[in-house]
Amino acid sequence: MDNYRAITISPVLSKIFQNCFLSRFGSYFVTSDLQCGFKYKVGSNDALSVLCNTVEYVTSNCSTVSIASLDMAKAFDNVNHYALFLKLMKRQVPVCFIRLLADWYGKVFACVKWGHCLSKLVQLRTGVCQGGILSPVLVAVYVNDIITNLKCSGYGCQVASKYIGGNNVC
Repeated sequence: MDNYRAITISPVLSKIFQNCFLSRFGSYFVTSDLQCGFKYKVGSNDALSVLCNTVEYVTSNCSTVSIASLDMAKAFDNVNHYALFLKLMKRQVPVCFIRLLADWYGKVFACVKWGHCLSKLVQLRTGVCQGGILSPVLVAVYVNDIITNLKCSGYGCQVASKYIGGNNVC
């Protein structure tokens, strides 16, 4: 059962609306430059490169490296809507947009199709729409506090005065 995922088909009009909204209000969704996932023109290859270069740098200076990772494989499916809305409020996103998202995600339902039969509708209370223009941006905002809190924690390292994962004062 864990391998099945609901797929939301977003109409073209919805994608145009999300794109327009993002171009108008994109400044509210800026995330840490340490975040490689769910961002435009940045991805897992960038994160892997930083990781490899950091490990090489630290081990070449006769130190050991301990690595912690977070599995974000089902991040889109597990976004808690209320927590997301609170994070958006904290960023002072216009209330009208938060209400729009709350209304939009409050009306997301799924069913299972088997052959020609459909199950009853079930309301989806978590997650963002796969394939939506705003979805990666919302997931990035949702997980950004993890990176920010780690940066403030004092754990991690700096390479050539660039923070890689800790030891900074916030």
